[in-house]
Amino acid sequence: RQKKDGVLMVLHGESLDLLHETRDSKEWIADAKYSPDGATLAIASYDNKIYLYDVHRNYELRAKCEGHNSFVQHIDFSEDSEYIRSNCGGFDLLFHKNEDGAVVNSPSMLKDVKWASTTCCLCWEAQGMWPEVTDETMYNACDSNGSLLAAVDSRGNLCLYNFPAISKGALSLHKRAHVAQVTNVRFNADGSYLFTAGGPDRTLCQWRVSRRAAPAPRPEA
Repeated sequence: RQKKDGVLMVLHGESLDLLHETRDSKEWIADAKYSPDGATLAIASYDNKIYLYDVHRNYELRAKCEGHNSFVQHIDFSEDSEYIRSNCGGFDLLFHKNEDGAVVNSPSMLKDVKWASTTCCLCWEAQGMWPEVTDETMYNACDSNGSLLAAVDSRGNLCLYNFPAISKGALSLHKRAHVAQVTNVRFNADGSYLFTAGGPDRTLCQWRVSRRAAPAPRPEA
């Protein structure tokens, strides 16, 4: 274990000056996201918890989400900043309240909630990328730009699906630039570029997103 495992550092967006530093977790931090309203910073830790910090109170720790029984990998906020969904190493999809970190015991009540991002590999919008019969496929991360769902796997592949990918066996476009496991994937702000982070190859790849125009219809004879 390294001395900096679990450290949260908040830097100024332009100068990169250190604004705040704390260490409430002693394990790796796997994900970090601000709520859409900018009031909460959530970090997902390998100690099975999600830590919620109050941005307007100098990043004071407000609550913890403690429903998971394995390390937390991915988190998404709802568009209204009221809820958090998360995935863990036990292949669970859980929901918590942003206000106090309480577990939502009836997920069906959130069926109409809209989410600000799609980085949880186990969620309704990404269910079609998983095979019906296990073939050792392991997706490490995913992201969406609103029209495409990008996912990366343990074999070095970048897989692109139409978004949402809700049909079992959804068709995908496979690209490969990494030699082995890909650890993360993200679109840029306008969705025109895609970035993938390799594991063993320690490589960051940039992809340009383009859609081919549909062929023009043939003129009638």
